[in-house]
Amino acid sequence: MRTWHRMAVIASVLVLALAACGGDDDDDDASGGGEDAPEGETLSEIGEGEGALSVLAWPYYAEDGSFNEGLDWVTAFEEETGCDTAVQYFGTSDEAVQLFQ
Repeated sequence: MRTWHRMAVIASVLVLALAACGGDDDDDDASGGGEDAPEGETLSEIGEGEGALSVLAWPYYAEDGSFNEGLDWVTAFEEETGCDTAVQYFGTSDEAVQLFQ
């Protein structure tokens, strides 16, 4: 697989992760990053999320203990954020596109 394609898939997963567990743009009380934030201000916290995240990932990229019981950063993420996370793994780019649709 080409490196640029793999990087595009990883970037897409990260964007989806932030969108799923991130804040609502219509929230007036959201801190920073909104329309009322001064230009160039850094987001210091995010608002209330939807509480769930679906991740499509290469094996070992979003490890939940499925492939290696000693590697499980998904559970720590869930405990820290309260965001339920479902990871679905794919083996090829074509499979990822099919699952994404």
